[in-house]
Order: sequence, then C-alpha cells, then structure tokens
Amino acid sequence: MRRKRHRLKIDKQSRNRMEILSIANNISDRLAKAYEVARDTIQSEHQEAQLALKAIEEQLKGVELTEDNPPSTEEWTLYDDWSVKAWAIHSSEDDLFVLEEVRVVFLFRTVEIAIKEMMHIAFPNINPKDLYRWDIVKSHLKANGITVGNIPGFQETDSLRIVNNNIKHSSELSEETKRSLPYWNSELEFTYNNLLNFRERVESKIRQFMIGLGEAIIDAAFEFDDSKLDTIASELSERLNSEHAGKLIEKLRSKYDDLA
Repeated sequence: MRRKRHRLKIDKQSRNRMEILSIANNISDRLAKAYEVARDTIQSEHQEAQLALKAIEEQLKGVELTEDNPPSTEEWTLYDDWSVKAWAIHSSEDDLFVLEEVRVVFLFRTVEIAIKEMMHIAFPNINPKDLYRWDIVKSHLKANGITVGNIPGFQETDSLRIVNNNIKHSSELSEETKRSLPYWNSELEFTYNNLLNFRERVESKIRQFMIGLGEAIIDAAFEFDDSKLDTIASELSERLNSEHAGKLIEKLRSKYDDLA
C-alpha cells in the first residue's frame, strides 16, 4: 500500500514571507569549515618552519664565513635549509592573508545574492540582473518605502561592501574604507590579522541587518494597513475611470476563493 504524501498547503503570500525570512536568517558562512581546515594547515606549517628555522640558526651560531674560512658542505646544507624555511614562513603568511581576503569577499557575495533573492521574491517586476550596483539596490528599496540606512547593522554591512571592493583593487586601504568604520583609522594596508578582526567584528551586525532588511521587505510587499490601502486606492482612482475600476474590482474578487 502506497503511503500518502503529506503536502503543506499554504498561500503564495505566506510562502513568500517564509522564503524571505528563511533567506534573511540563514546568512551562513559556507566557507567556514573549509577555511578552518586550510587555516589550521597553513598555521601548522608556519609553526613547523619557525621551529626548524630557529634550530638551524642555533646550529649556525658562532659560524663566521670569510674568504679564508669558507662554509663546509654541512654548513652549506644548513644555509640552504635556512633559506627554504625562511621562504616557507613568508609564503604561509601570504597564504593566510589571501585566505582571509577570500572569506571577506565570499561573505559579501553571500549577502549580495541574498538581498537580490529577497527583492526578487517580494518585487517580481525587479530583474535581479539589474541589481548590480549598491546604489541601484538602495534606490529600488527606497522606491518601495525602505530606507536601508535606518536598519541596524547597515553601517557594518556597507563597510563590508567597501572593503570587498577595496580588496579587489589594492592591498592598501582606500580613503573610502578608512571612512567606513573607525576601526580602520590607524591602518594603512590590509593584513591577515586586521581583516580577520574586521570580519569577526562585523559578522553579527551583518546578520542583524539582513534580518531587519528581510522584515522591512516583507512589510513593504505584503503588509497593507488602512493608510497604505487608502494610498493605493487614491493612486488608482487618478488613473482609472469608473468602468475600469469596476472591472479591476471584479478581477480582484476572482483571484480569491472566499470573495468570488
């Protein structure tokens, strides 16, 4: 006997609300596990190279090289090993920096995609491909009554955007980056440590912003109090004559089973 499949019956508006809230509440750093594995591996190699370098320097302590006292074969080997370990330390530090750059860029990309998806669900007439600039995103939201600058966490989210753009062009901090948050005031260029500290500082605020934005989008798209309905009615009355208004009313009624 086939088991009956249970399906959740839900209207489109409620489903859209749920999808938007789900997106807003699940800004997860999917790179976190891969990042931690890579970071731990690099840091382990860095530490091993430092210990090896220190051991080689101990072995070479007191060795003086002159024309009359050239290095022995063993000493040449130690100098060669020293160069290899010194390069390994430098290389691992660069790798950690690049790793943190990637994570910051990925975090903003995740936020960017989530915002576009929430807007597309709530305002289907907006083409997500048109939302390729932050000012365009803000303009569309403002046109729907949402001022993103008033949502808690906006400053940190905007700073992430600015740092993301800066990273793609230079390791030196731009003036825009320095102005975005007081955190950057004393910094001249990006490093592994200041990018790590920045990301950890802003992540919770960015999640707060995304939840606030999701709620604002839901309110703008799906909540209709008397004031908003009066505004819509007034705007339509300026454009529709009585005949067209009557037809619109009938078409609206036909869309709802409990009103038909």
